[in-house]
Amino acid sequence: NADWRDEPTFLRVALAQAPEATLLWRNLAHYHLERRELDAADAALRRIEGLRPGSASALAGRAHYLVAAGRAAEAI
Repeated sequence: NADWRDEPTFLRVALAQAPEATLLWRNLAHYHLERRELDAADAALRRIEGLRPGSASALAGRAHYLVAAGRAAEAI
């Protein structure tokens, strides 16, 4: 199945079906962070923050993003 060919494709297909699934957005953000695709990671994290502001997932994801972006002081 083409929807399962790689992780970002799977996540995008799953998110099209469940756009409010913060776990899927978190996984997509993590995928992009691992590859230093900071703009894409930031976009996914903003979706989490919009869906569940102040949630542990949103806060942890933002902290990881800030560290990866060289802005660790803002993560505290």
